[in-house]
Amino acid sequence: MRLNPLSEGAAAPRAWPAFDPNPAALLDFDFAGAAQWGRQRYKLQSALYTDISQVPGWAYSGSTSNGQPRYAETRNGILVPFGQNVPRITDRGLLSEEPRTNALPYSNFSGPVGAGNLPVGWQITGSQGSAPITLSPPQSVCGLFTQVVQIRRISPSAGVEGMQPSGAGVALPVGTHTLPVYIRRVSGVPPAECGLYTQAGSPTIVTVASAASLAAAPADVWVRYPVTFTMTAAGAVSLVSMPGGAAGMGFDLALPDLGLGLSYASTYISTVGAVATRSGDLAYVTGLAQILAAPVTVAVAEGGYAGAAGYPQTWALDNGANRIEQFINGANGALYAKYELQGADRLISGVGGSGPRKIAVRIRPNDLGMAADGVLAAPQTNLAALPGMNRLMLGARTGGSQFLNGYIQRIQILGDTSDSALVALSQ
Repeated sequence: MRLNPLSEGAAAPRAWPAFDPNPAALLDFDFAGAAQWGRQRYKLQSALYTDISQVPGWAYSGSTSNGQPRYAETRNGILVPFGQNVPRITDRGLLSEEPRTNALPYSNFSGPVGAGNLPVGWQITGSQGSAPITLSPPQSVCGLFTQVVQIRRISPSAGVEGMQPSGAGVALPVGTHTLPVYIRRVSGVPPAECGLYTQAGSPTIVTVASAASLAAAPADVWVRYPVTFTMTAAGAVSLVSMPGGAAGMGFDLALPDLGLGLSYASTYISTVGAVATRSGDLAYVTGLAQILAAPVTVAVAEGGYAGAAGYPQTWALDNGANRIEQFINGANGALYAKYELQGADRLISGVGGSGPRKIAVRIRPNDLGMAADGVLAAPQTNLAALPGMNRLMLGARTGGSQFLNGYIQRIQILGDTSDSALVALSQ
């Protein structure tokens, strides 16, 4: 079964729209869907397509170890499921993320429904005599149908009240980890502060969502809160209501997701009894030697990235041994273009900034130029002869590393451009 509700396609290539809206482009992949068309569209040379899988030379791989769908978000925060080896494309663009494991065996809550019942794979945290937990019937959490945990304080005491994973294999190792979780403020229920309680070494409580932030959030709307924390000794963690506050205060929880050793939150990975791994998104198109034989300009609109460490890659052109790439410094958001010819690198210094960016890179023999968000960078010249390139990698470096951990809204390959045109493409 193919799960890809936002990527419509035809059995054979057909034009969409009926005319070419970008005749100057040699390649134009509009993953997010131009506002005037309301859907994705793809162009390679003079052919137009409605589905990226129809494009000659297109290849993609991505899967989960447990066979569960992979997810990507829409601009409205809805989780869209995608089947194995189907590119994750929504109105935010093409999502590319590195391989990652959800270390919580039971993140998709399940079990008997009724007051006092805990979801399977979880146990009570705290010294109170009765459980502060109610497992609700299945319902939609940002489009994903799952059971929901209600946490309500049963005592105004100073203790924490909540739950933690149970069973073998749930103790966290020393290091920095990230645990995003969906939280909902419920109408008529005063919000308590949600915290992450680390029960190893010197126990600490890290705020996930303050009572003030929950009070300011829309009622009965699910919001994902990521929290990064450090374990100084191996042990368990709990999702709790913070000490203090009146009985009856609380919130609802759903879809927790634990990334060991990570300092950022990626999209949700479903687990139903065992930890699960999602592979990296590898997307590329081959057979481009003809359009890359002359000087070209690559223009991309990226829809934001997770701020992961390293150098997240937006795109790369390669021929197996050499590559030209555009990437981001994950530490500060600066943008770079790099010409790497058999180990002889030429690098354009970073253009600073943050958030979703527009970048254009011009590739000529002896001239590598770049503009970002309307700012022209100093070019690189004195380059070695430009080798023949034939492949475009999207959201990762050749071979599957330096994943973008974010969305590509649109990418174009055009012919040679002037400096002023390069700036205009980046605006």
